[in-house]
Amino acid sequence: MKRIWIVVILVGLLLAGFTGVQAQVARLQAIHNMADPQLDTVDVYISLPPFGQLAKLEDVPFRTATPFVDALAGVLLAIGIAPANSATVNDTLKNFNVTLVDGRTYVGVVNGVLDPNQFVPNPNGRDISLGFVLNDNARETSTVPGEVQFFLVHGATDLPTVDVEIRGGALLVDNITYGDFSPYVSLTPANYILDIKDAMTGNLVRAYQVDLSALADSALTFVLSGFLDPGANQNGAPLA
Repeated sequence: MKRIWIVVILVGLLLAGFTGVQAQVARLQAIHNMADPQLDTVDVYISLPPFGQLAKLEDVPFRTATPFVDALAGVLLAIGIAPANSATVNDTLKNFNVTLVDGRTYVGVVNGVLDPNQFVPNPNGRDISLGFVLNDNARETSTVPGEVQFFLVHGATDLPTVDVEIRGGALLVDNITYGDFSPYVSLTPANYILDIKDAMTGNLVRAYQVDLSALADSALTFVLSGFLDPGANQNGAPLA
């Protein structure tokens, strides 16, 4: 994916040469979290209206992320999601328009399903059609020396509002609902069991063992991904 964003940067520099305006650059990481089985692998088109398509990224798998890369800022970018093996940008199923700010760092997560009528509605009434969650205050390293920091994206369409706790310890994320992301949380590097609990009932939904012991000074993105009930959701990927 890095090659795609380099293409965007080069086009920005070329435009700057014509306009006499210095190119603006942001940092961006993108994550494919669309659990719809029809979107297990997608093509991504990046366009610069009104100049047209800049680049195409082919066969991007579900639950993959780019590294942080330089991306053109200060102009409107159109990011189009298309089926794998698409022929042209006209095959795009959904477009997201974004204008990045010079010098800022972003994490963008694409969640949701193509046809909400074929899936279980969100328990909180949230729209589960394809959507783009953008954290415009992301970071690439921890701002607390020696600690690990993460923020959580709730990207599981049929999962209710949840809390995240260290087993036997602190509440880390309170009342996060589908489509939202949490503030950053700082932890001492160690091996943890994180309990995901229904915020309304307190019932345990899932538990995950997370080894952060070798990740001092890191900044991470955690994503609630997949379906709580795959059988009722086109046999999509289970919650992870």
